[in-house]
Amino acid sequence: MKTAPWRTHGPIGLDFSGRRLCAVQLSSRMGAPPRVEAAATATRPGADQPGFSPTALGAEEGAFIAAWLRSRGFMGRQVVVGVPREHVMNAVLELPPRASGAPLAQIARLELARANRCDPAAFEFAMWDIPAPVRGGDSTHVMAAGVLTPTAHAIADTLELAGLDVVALDMRSLALARAAATQTATGMSAVIDVGWGGALLLLALEGVTLYTRHVDTASIQKLYHVLEDRLGVTTPVIDAVFAAPDSPDARGVLHAARATLTEYLDALVPEIARSVSYATHRYPTAPVTGVFITGEGARVPGLAERVGAELGAAARVLTLAALSPFAPDLRTSDDPGLIAALGLATGRAVLRKAAA
Repeated sequence: MKTAPWRTHGPIGLDFSGRRLCAVQLSSRMGAPPRVEAAATATRPGADQPGFSPTALGAEEGAFIAAWLRSRGFMGRQVVVGVPREHVMNAVLELPPRASGAPLAQIARLELARANRCDPAAFEFAMWDIPAPVRGGDSTHVMAAGVLTPTAHAIADTLELAGLDVVALDMRSLALARAAATQTATGMSAVIDVGWGGALLLLALEGVTLYTRHVDTASIQKLYHVLEDRLGVTTPVIDAVFAAPDSPDARGVLHAARATLTEYLDALVPEIARSVSYATHRYPTAPVTGVFITGEGARVPGLAERVGAELGAAARVLTLAALSPFAPDLRTSDDPGLIAALGLATGRAVLRKAAA
């Protein structure tokens, strides 16, 4: 009798874009779909201290990450790292037709450098084609992205000095689009990633990111601070309430927080609607057919309902369990903050590759 081959573990998707570390690793075996083999979250060292910068990654944290991954059952040293949004330059560009023979990548790099007032040789660069909008003509439409080379090297070097092997740096928006792509057969996917530093809104078609926008006013950090000031509750209490809003202990807090939560949703949801309206105006033949909410703020009470009502389409909070098979002993399968890490683990749309 033949035995099935051993599972092969892929690289670890590592997301450090907010106050938490999020990591996911997939395994594969011939004849079976990939499954989530390991997944974990942890509060970043110093996240509760004044002056904490979620975009910085120091040597001590690098060592903490390497030890944490080992302790949580992740296999191997290879990691694909999501670059925090604050470090990423991106733009939608209209370039000459491909048939013209023009050096499109060079033009796009120059345009991105001009828009960000930096040296064209000073950043790691990637671009990908996107569908032409209505009346787009025969031009080539692309999304271009870049990360300053010193920043890319600093992230990679910090983790590599801790013993990890950084095989790629990637954009979180691409990772989120990949993760959501399996949930929409036709039309566009709208992903609202509600994070510690703000909300990332993106629209994607067949896994290709067409549009991104960041809303700083939708920061979960700001919402937590307002709730702490008004209600006298602590961050762990808010986390517990959002994780289990129907529990008896949560009901009293949510009743007292109703006005604050309404203010937050009133600021965020119209911004989501405006962004979706803009994108659907550019691509009227590809309506939004899937609305997905991710990030550590995905379970803000009332968010999915308000977004769905505003867009006229059901909004769903994404979890690992909804997107991929997972190992029987895996407990962390319902945390929507892990979706970017899952996307990082599933593909290599690369801004920077480690040296061979």
